[in-house]
Amino acid sequence: MRADQIGLWRSNIEQRLVNEGMAPAAAAVEASLTKAMFTGLVLDLLATGERRRLTRALEVGLSRLEQLVWAGAGLSANEI
Repeated sequence: MRADQIGLWRSNIEQRLVNEGMAPAAAAVEASLTKAMFTGLVLDLLATGERRRLTRALEVGLSRLEQLVWAGAGLSANEI
């Protein structure tokens, strides 16, 4: 993947999190983690073909992110 495309995806996720009320610094970190999760899951799928396991992992990861957004949670200063 091209770095600019990955950066754009991360940026879009970050902006969506900010729009949902997450603090910008926390959104930057969460967007990076979310993009890394997507990338890792795709690589795992390509390597193993284990779609069922990876679909479940994606669902759990997105559920955790959703909980952060709904709770209005961000990261503490020492986590950034």
